[in-house]
Amino acid sequence: MFNRSLLGDIIRLCNEDGLKELEFVQEADFKTIIWRTIKAIGQGKTERTGQAKAADNKEGNEDHTGQVTGQVAEEVTETIKRVVLVIDGDLKRAEIQTMLGLRDRVNFVSNYLEPTLVSAYIEMTIPEIPTHKEQRYRLTDKGIALKKVLQKIKRKK
Repeated sequence: MFNRSLLGDIIRLCNEDGLKELEFVQEADFKTIIWRTIKAIGQGKTERTGQAKAADNKEGNEDHTGQVTGQVAEEVTETIKRVVLVIDGDLKRAEIQTMLGLRDRVNFVSNYLEPTLVSAYIEMTIPEIPTHKEQRYRLTDKGIALKKVLQKIKRKK
């Protein structure tokens, strides 16, 4: 049974977070698309803020491309940032989870690991067998780029 109150809450929360409007698609199956706040890194030109441009000008950097060294991180969730920052090399799920200080495997997988995989910041070392006992995770090129940007931001603070 359809719960109109729940749908209203979802729409309200999406609007409050400034997300794109929900999409309802009727084809062979009915789909609802809920947009997330994750934006790609290094995917074409990215408009930069006046503050970033001013910082570049102060440092003597010229702004020909509108990008910070070709890679810009915007609105990546905190959970993804945390996972990306701790991964160095190939790590097992339990190793990443321990490094983040998280005890609940189900919470870690659903709220940290899966979103980071789906957004392509990390990849499995054995993707053809996701539940393999020797499964490990490593940063993708996109994840490496994000980690560099996050480390640069962290150093400036």
